[in-house]
Amino acid sequence: MKVKNRDQEFIVIGENIHCTRVLLRKGKRVGESPNGEPAVLFPGNNDEAKFLPVPEKVQKGNDFKEGRVKHVQSAVLSAMDKNSPNHQTGLDYIRHLIERQANAGADFLDLNVDEISYSHDDQQDAMRWLVTTVQ
Repeated sequence: MKVKNRDQEFIVIGENIHCTRVLLRKGKRVGESPNGEPAVLFPGNNDEAKFLPVPEKVQKGNDFKEGRVKHVQSAVLSAMDKNSPNHQTGLDYIRHLIERQANAGADFLDLNVDEISYSHDDQQDAMRWLVTTVQ
């Protein structure tokens, strides 16, 4: 990205694809899916409303109980599980986050999966999966 009145490039690193990121449950981006599940709301193709159901694992966490939804964690958990009925929606949400950052001028994306699990092996598996998926 070129910055006005500067002779050098400014590199933008997008940091929104982190499993630590939260949305407020009472916020405009969280609601209910058509079947009544807690869900993250986001625009799909042609701006139609899409719903990413919050996985049970996320709902059982303290953040959810305290009024926050770990939306990136929800997307990664759903997308990594090929047997989940929300597999494709999780992928679509990750794609939505990538497109938002690319459209905002990000040169690089910083990915973080630390809170996907307490298990280091699970974190490594999730990071390998996410990097491969995002590329």
